[in-house]
Amino acid sequence: MTISTLAFREPSDTAPESAEIRSAAVSQRPAAARTNVARALCLSYASILAKLLRLIPRGAGHSRAPGAVSGCALAFLSLLPLARGQGIFIYDQQSANESSGGGGFIAIQSNQPIGQSFTPTNSSIGFIRLEFSDSILNGSGATVYVNLLSNSITGVILGKTDPIFMPDGFGVSSRGFTNFLFSTPIPVTPGVTYYFEPVVQSGDTSWAVLGYHYLYPGGTAFFNGLANSGNDLWFREGVNIVPEPSSLSLLIGSGVLFYVGRKKIKMRSIS
Repeated sequence: MTISTLAFREPSDTAPESAEIRSAAVSQRPAAARTNVARALCLSYASILAKLLRLIPRGAGHSRAPGAVSGCALAFLSLLPLARGQGIFIYDQQSANESSGGGGFIAIQSNQPIGQSFTPTNSSIGFIRLEFSDSILNGSGATVYVNLLSNSITGVILGKTDPIFMPDGFGVSSRGFTNFLFSTPIPVTPGVTYYFEPVVQSGDTSWAVLGYHYLYPGGTAFFNGLANSGNDLWFREGVNIVPEPSSLSLLIGSGVLFYVGRKKIKMRSIS
């Protein structure tokens, strides 16, 4: 079996991660894929912010109140990034992590079906993280998505991730880690083997994914539809969750509204 490889990468001296659970902004998730919890969080904070702004007096002689209310409003604005899609990635299976070195980049299009088998312990899959490189600089990027399959690398497609565009030269000057997110988590059976397949939807014909003999115990790499024992694609998979609205922060917000409202009533009675 002939495997088309495009590049070899020397071992990395990147410092290892300090934890297997890491927070990150889910910037690649489209607005339509945000969870109901995130929407509720955004509405909760937006409601409090709107009420704070309405409490700012419009007349003269209340110079201290606008500053106090504006300060509170700015504090609440700092909480809005969470509502806009930040979440927590919880990793389940992986062949390696971001500090792992070595490996070669395998051309995707010329080795299809290309992918990896893995055995999850969670009951759902929300994302798959891969590393890519575009070693041929020709002014063209690529749009890629990932299929999740059951039974085999050519089996039943359980779901497709949202496609991600990567520009020309992606992964050349820095490592090309990319999170592929499912619009909704895909239910799976823990302990059963599943498969994923990166697919170039459009763009460059030289796009490549990282592989190496990572010796992942729960599966193996597939090139041209055949298992390549002892080798794996670089991958991490798991679920990403958006935290529910913080009860403490909402309680504080309610307290601020009550306090500022009372101050406004007192100022009105004085004037």
